[in-house]
Amino acid sequence: MKSFGTMIKLDGSNWQVWKSKMKDILYSKDLHDHIEGDNAKSKKMTDKEWEKLYRKVIGYIRMWIDVSMFHHVSGETNAKSLWKKFEDLYEKKTAENKTFIMKRLVNLKFKE
Repeated sequence: MKSFGTMIKLDGSNWQVWKSKMKDILYSKDLHDHIEGDNAKSKKMTDKEWEKLYRKVIGYIRMWIDVSMFHHVSGETNAKSLWKKFEDLYEKKTAENKTFIMKRLVNLKFKE
């Protein structure tokens, strides 16, 4: 299996970091459409190929969640609804989330 560097497991307290890293993994595997974009099947793909891609996305996501979080998504078979479930659980407007966002904003650097 290819190494993902410093990927961390989602444990409930690290949603914002985990989310960014997971999106990077899914983009690098060209599987991001299943969670955030058009999840309509390509006309070139068979139903079996499409199902396999969906299972890959779900597999990558589940691979990087802590066992204590698994019960939240164990029954999900749709990648977009699985992602939405995590967003609903962890994107609450808490002081911790606001602090994290402010730190990221302060640390932004301009790149030409």
